[in-house]
Amino acid sequence: MMRMTLAIAAALLATAASAQTMQNEPAAPPAPPAATTGAGIDATTARKALEGAGYADIQEMTRKADGSWEGKASRNGRQATVTVLPDGTVSAPPPQ
Repeated sequence: MMRMTLAIAAALLATAASAQTMQNEPAAPPAPPAATTGAGIDATTARKALEGAGYADIQEMTRKADGSWEGKASRNGRQATVTVLPDGTVSAPPPQ
C-alpha cells in the first residue's frame, strides 16, 4: 500500500511539474488574417460579385497582393474604379 501511495505521489508531482513548464512557454503567435496572406477569390468570382452589384463593362481587373481585385466598371452609365475585397465584398466610390 505504501509503494502505491508513493507511486501516485510521484506521478502527481511529475504532472504538476510538467503543467508548470507548459505555463511558462509562450503561446504560438496567431495566424495572420486571410487578407494579408494573399488568399482571396479568383477573377471569375470577383467579376460575378461586380455583376451582382449592378456593374457592367468590367475591365482591367488586377489582383493585388492582399487578395483583392481592382479594375474599372460602369453602373448606371458611369465608369468607376472598383475593388472586390478577398471576401467578395464590392467596394466603389459613391456616385457623383
